[in-house]
Amino acid sequence: MPSKTSLIFDRRKHVLLSNEQMDELSEKVMDKLLVANRDGSLFDLLKRIGWGDLLPNNEEFYNYSFGYICVLGATEVKQSHLIGAAKELGFKKDRFKMVLDYNSIEGFNFNELRFNPNCAAVLVGPMPHSTSGTGDFSSAITAMEAPGSGYPPVTRLIAGNELKITKNNFSEALVLLLKEGILSC
Repeated sequence: MPSKTSLIFDRRKHVLLSNEQMDELSEKVMDKLLVANRDGSLFDLLKRIGWGDLLPNNEEFYNYSFGYICVLGATEVKQSHLIGAAKELGFKKDRFKMVLDYNSIEGFNFNELRFNPNCAAVLVGPMPHSTSGTGDFSSAITAMEAPGSGYPPVTRLIAGNELKITKNNFSEALVLLLKEGILSC
């Protein structure tokens, strides 16, 4: 007579998921893989589960640090002054996507940043709390900062004790992201 353990194993071996359950599982697995890819742990994850042979050669890996930098937040600083400060650090103008008008931020689709391999970082300043893409979070910023959210690294631009975009804190954030290897020129 087979042991109780072997009966349980045999039953699990023959369980089939419905198409709906497979779709849900596939979506969850893909989300986990995308987050692991974004945070740099994909190689270890795939090796751990025995899928290391699916990885390309190291030369074929995408380097996020050359992606665009999204700047979101209301400011009185002209966009041209921010771009000038970035150019002084070696960045090109086309590396930036800026939404600097308070009203435009309300309609911004924050989900376009999620799992986006073309976006290297997000710099944020003051913005409305009622924006699309906040989900269960109090603001878009906290939604983007949540672990495993799939967003690129988020840097709050602070002046004094408040969110505020200045030419100085913008430059300082870029320098810090360069030092941390999150951005490259």
